[in-house]
Amino acid sequence: MPSDPSHVVLQYALEWFIASHHNSAASMYHVVHLHWIAPNPETCKINFDGGRKSKAGLIRASGLLRYSNGHWLKGFVINLGIGSILEAELLGIFWGLTLAWDASFRFVEVESDANSVVSFLNIHVVPTHPLFSLVNCCKLIFELIGSALLSMCFLLMLVVARPRQVVA
Repeated sequence: MPSDPSHVVLQYALEWFIASHHNSAASMYHVVHLHWIAPNPETCKINFDGGRKSKAGLIRASGLLRYSNGHWLKGFVINLGIGSILEAELLGIFWGLTLAWDASFRFVEVESDANSVVSFLNIHVVPTHPLFSLVNCCKLIFELIGSALLSMCFLLMLVVARPRQVVA
């Protein structure tokens, strides 16, 4: 118990005031222009996103494939049942790569906003991991395609690949 409760209240009020009334002159705003970056010629670019409704646990993946000139090639939206967000993201990569393979693309770029998924696909995952089979399937398709690049991008750059809601 503090020895002087009024001092504690005044200190709290001062901290709140300082935190909520920052100096606007000292604030710097930076404009970041986000836009789709075209891949090299003869390369298919896959933008996708996975999503999950937290209460129901329903997961979905959506994405699109574009030519290097930006023209839309194919797209997909798929409800995947109940699962984790990592499963949704990995299945989004899987479906996008499968569509690229079926369209005979052998040069593919994949962009993901999920750092953990990019990490999963760039490291060795032990066979006892619950997502090992799915990670391994994605890696096998990357190998089949031959020249595939997986990279991170800002979440806002994937808005075009995101459906408004999961359809039950």
